[in-house]
Amino acid sequence: MAHVKLSETHDYDLVYDDQDIRGWEVRDGAGAVVGKVDDMIVDTDREIVDIVRLENGQELAARDLGEVRVYNEVGQVTRRVDIDDDDHAEFRTHYGTTFADTGNDYDYYEPAYNFGYQQARSNTYAQHDFDSAETGLRTDYGTQYPTGNYDDHRDAIRFGFDRYQSRRGDMPSQNLNQTKI
Repeated sequence: MAHVKLSETHDYDLVYDDQDIRGWEVRDGAGAVVGKVDDMIVDTDREIVDIVRLENGQELAARDLGEVRVYNEVGQVTRRVDIDDDDHAEFRTHYGTTFADTGNDYDYYEPAYNFGYQQARSNTYAQHDFDSAETGLRTDYGTQYPTGNYDDHRDAIRFGFDRYQSRRGDMPSQNLNQTKI
């Protein structure tokens, strides 16, 4: 198994620019700062980002990032690293058919798609459908995104939630933890 730093190769690119989390802050599930992402290590045999290296030298297996949140420079959770690229493609397609005419770009809705998807995976909501989970989701969304507008993002949250619910039997869970390149 060969590994190479993403910053030192021109042979590999991320599928989407927003998958590049270098320079972003990483926190554990309790919100404690773990470090800042220095580089992403590519497993060239499997063609995935396998390891995330922090500025402090610590390395985290990408498959273990399910409970680690990545924050952008303004401290907002913008993405968690464990969503399959097929799902991101579906999110973008849904955005194009549902929100493209709203005047807001995809980046405005992406955190909502990710939030819905992640919540469907959580122990809290895994056994619920969206309708039965919605009251709790609204509360949790307000806590995680205090400046976000749940009503504006509701359809994206629901799509992300339903997307995971529809796929959870199709896909081994470890595949959700890999960012393919």
